[in-house]
Amino acid sequence: MNNEQLQQLTLSINESTSEDVVSVGYGFKTVNGKLTNEKSLVYTVSKKKDLNDIPVDERIPSNITHEGEILKTDVVEGIVRPQGYGMCDASFYTWQTTDPTNRDEHRPIMGGVSVTNFSKLSNYVGTLGFIAVDNETNHLVGVSNNHVLVNDAWITSERNLSGVQTNVHNDPVIQPNEPGKSNLGFTVGQVIRYQPLSSPTNYIDCAIAIINEGMIDPNVSWRQHNINTMNVAPRFATTPELDQYLSEDGREYFSAGRTTGGKGEGVVKLFRDQFASSITINYKKQGVDVTTKMNDTFSLMASGSTTPTGDTCFYPSSGGDSGSAVLTYDENINQWLIVGLLYGGIIINDDDIEKPIRTLCNRIDRIESLMNIRSWDGTMNGITPYGGGDSIHIVEGSSQTINMVIGGKTYWQLGLVNSTSYPPSI
Repeated sequence: MNNEQLQQLTLSINESTSEDVVSVGYGFKTVNGKLTNEKSLVYTVSKKKDLNDIPVDERIPSNITHEGEILKTDVVEGIVRPQGYGMCDASFYTWQTTDPTNRDEHRPIMGGVSVTNFSKLSNYVGTLGFIAVDNETNHLVGVSNNHVLVNDAWITSERNLSGVQTNVHNDPVIQPNEPGKSNLGFTVGQVIRYQPLSSPTNYIDCAIAIINEGMIDPNVSWRQHNINTMNVAPRFATTPELDQYLSEDGREYFSAGRTTGGKGEGVVKLFRDQFASSITINYKKQGVDVTTKMNDTFSLMASGSTTPTGDTCFYPSSGGDSGSAVLTYDENINQWLIVGLLYGGIIINDDDIEKPIRTLCNRIDRIESLMNIRSWDGTMNGITPYGGGDSIHIVEGSSQTINMVIGGKTYWQLGLVNSTSYPPSI
């Protein structure tokens, strides 16, 4: 089956299963605690139970027949969070005792460093994924998750108009957001756009910010901090390339995050576990957790350069790494490519301690299309000088419209406002 058929299958299965199933994806089967190269439909459940404790009509079958093709199934345990599992060599976890420099202040800015929306999420922190180009204005923009840069990204048609009203128009983005370095003096840009969340399913968790003048250096800002082998600006992988890469066994991936630093070089290895997964996940809507689904997700697992075959490691990413870019290197074309954006993780309890085991990622082709951005080649050719994101258009009531064109300019939904302070535009 191709990727589109797989994503439709995993979504339909996820929608019809019990609440205990938090994700359904196509990937590798785990046998006796070790990851194998046998492909299967992988069900992730919040808690594995003895078969005798599960009603017959709720049991996951050992295989599923879909359009004449027999697919084996596998059941693993985990809990989804917006972010053999044996411990790897101690050098894998040096970030737990020494903060990676991804948490430092970086001028000029680049991918893989600490950021947040200081107005709405000053006690929260995530990662700036990469610098891209806004197709609408040709300005450079920083790309991250909406839950890193937006405190309530739900579409207004699904919000309570009499409830909490928030918007993120021109909210300041600071870099970093760390102890002693958390104030407006560290502002690097402003939030200008996000992809609203909606029910029953979504494809990306993404927001962008316009970058202030003086924060970009074409020689530096296309880089990922602590991925040191990158020597040229990465481009976005195309849909055919993504389908190819994600179907390949053994392809290695790279990512740089605020919390765990650079991964993919040295002792830390990342590889694809599942793709075309449908994930059940909670996001805040007006201060309350609301469940929705993130479709067409792929996931990564971690290993070490000396880890036995089949063994994987805790912490392929951790809290604060949300928004990180995911990259691969294609030796056949000698090119670095951005393949996705990290948005969450699946965790398990190990000796009563929650530890991440899988990293959840959105595909870059979805982000490119829905956010109307393109990859940046690291030059200023065709780039408009800094600025933009200043004007707003107020619409009365709520709306299912994500963006609208008025007077030749595109306006994107940015939340709810008080009609007294912000009367509707004429």
